[in-house]
Amino acid sequence: MPAYVDQLTKHLRIYHQRRAVKHAFDAAFYRTTYPDLQGADPLNHYLKSGWKEGRDPRPDFSTRYYLAAHPDVRDAGVNPFYHYVSAGKSEGRSIRPAGYTPKRALNRAPQPPLPIQSDKSLAGLRDFLTPLRNPETGIYEITPSRRFMHDETQYDDQYQHSGLDVRPGLALVELLSSDGRSLEGPALELGCGTGFLSGGLVASGKCRPLLITDASDVFIDIVKRKLQQQGPVPDQVMLGVLNGEDLGGLPSGLFSLIVMRAVLHHFTDIEGFFADASRLLVPGGTLTFYEPCAEGFILMGALASLLPSLAEGAGRPLSKQQRQSIERFVGGMTFYTRADVDKSAAEDKHAFRFDLLSQLAHENGFTIRYVPDSTQRNFELSFTGYLRSCMGFDDELLALVVKHLRSALDFVEGSARGTIPPSIIGHFICDKVR
Repeated sequence: MPAYVDQLTKHLRIYHQRRAVKHAFDAAFYRTTYPDLQGADPLNHYLKSGWKEGRDPRPDFSTRYYLAAHPDVRDAGVNPFYHYVSAGKSEGRSIRPAGYTPKRALNRAPQPPLPIQSDKSLAGLRDFLTPLRNPETGIYEITPSRRFMHDETQYDDQYQHSGLDVRPGLALVELLSSDGRSLEGPALELGCGTGFLSGGLVASGKCRPLLITDASDVFIDIVKRKLQQQGPVPDQVMLGVLNGEDLGGLPSGLFSLIVMRAVLHHFTDIEGFFADASRLLVPGGTLTFYEPCAEGFILMGALASLLPSLAEGAGRPLSKQQRQSIERFVGGMTFYTRADVDKSAAEDKHAFRFDLLSQLAHENGFTIRYVPDSTQRNFELSFTGYLRSCMGFDDELLALVVKHLRSALDFVEGSARGTIPPSIIGHFICDKVR
């Protein structure tokens, strides 16, 4: 091909891409983020060379992530932002904020989508997992292990869990089955922790094949020991180290069910997770998670904030340590429910509003349903139970909470007669419809 024809082709391609993305491109962001442009037109720079250098076109789009997560785009040599604007967005392709660098995908490219057998066979999942199996432990090392901020071996003691209780997992299986879901695998449990749900998921005989995962290899070892204490682990149950915020390397359309309990509030990029979950699930698949609710947390924080002044007004001020416990709790409730603070360094980050989760669900092809925790029919018991198990309040301070907030607690309980009190935590069930 003559050189001038090649140059003309490149010029026309850039012209076409410029017209396609000019309204989606953030020139001010690009100019501020990359001051080395020295007067160059930001959009022209990105289209000609910036994307090849890993530069990002706007705050919510990581060039590196898009190429790592979508190898067909990378292999075709297509400008990633142009692909997303012209096709990827309508296809439901996942994106990440500018500056995001995939922890694993840069070293091991994501696998292409795997066909799911009509009988939900084990073969597709095994094909993906086999190269990742540690022959010494039998654990599938899908992403590098990330330790929990607190000692994993003390987790059961803190929440008064003992052994492998199959009841919570069986209850979840029953809840999901009540709407007619078959729960035939492949199924993925993210963030298994010490196995609060895992035992019941295994005991149910459903959700097969089942991949039980956590970001921490310590948690996985704990669950492995617990399962083995119950007898031989079924062949279709596998254990793996997998960070739920690093799902870019998993094949699309691999699972029919994704299960999480008290995991999502640890994630920084909630929008990105929904996109990943939608990509990983087959049409008709289900994502379910059990998480704290912002409305309940705001109410608990508001009530607790009244305690110091009420105690002082009654002539029995709280001790310094008791005031600090209350301040820590109120500060936590505020932190979890606000959306304008940096939560990246915190272990626990969020309490969720249903309207915002509903918007995310619909944007990613899900319907969503909320089911309150059936054990939390009494707000006072749920409130004080949270203060005891999650905040470490002792009996003396709990008694003061109940005493001084008596009228407010009675009001909340009376207002919920015939229905349920404000939710502190519950189940969210998302079914993928497209």
